[in-house]
Amino acid sequence: MVTKAGTNEIHGTAYEFTRVSTISSNSYFYNANTLPKSVFDRNQFGYSLGGPVKKNKLFFFSSTEWIRIRSAAEEIAYVPTSQFLALTAANTQAFFNQYGKLKSNAAVLQNYRLNQLAATGQTGCSTSCAAINPNLPLLSELGIR
Repeated sequence: MVTKAGTNEIHGTAYEFTRVSTISSNSYFYNANTLPKSVFDRNQFGYSLGGPVKKNKLFFFSSTEWIRIRSAAEEIAYVPTSQFLALTAANTQAFFNQYGKLKSNAAVLQNYRLNQLAATGQTGCSTSCAAINPNLPLLSELGIR
């Protein structure tokens, strides 16, 4: 809805907002895991233009905006290790054998062992974990590009 009449002169604007990753810093998480800085470039640009079609009677206005984003970031996933899955029930093993395939470009960043997780209180088990070797790797932290 237009609440104000146009003008008999042509007016317009043009703009661009640019964010490029070459001048940005790496994230704390990526630095802590010695991952390279991810690529994220964003260009947001547009224009507005208005003016007369017929003097004092008919006016036009046009405005358009575009956004262009280019990115490639490392994904981080925590997955159970094959040693830990070997201790689970048969149906759990069958599920991971069918649906738990990793991408070929997944790289192990770090393995978490039971004794490491127990020291921080992150296991959620007390006496039920006593039968598990405390040096058994439970989770792998994966980086996937």
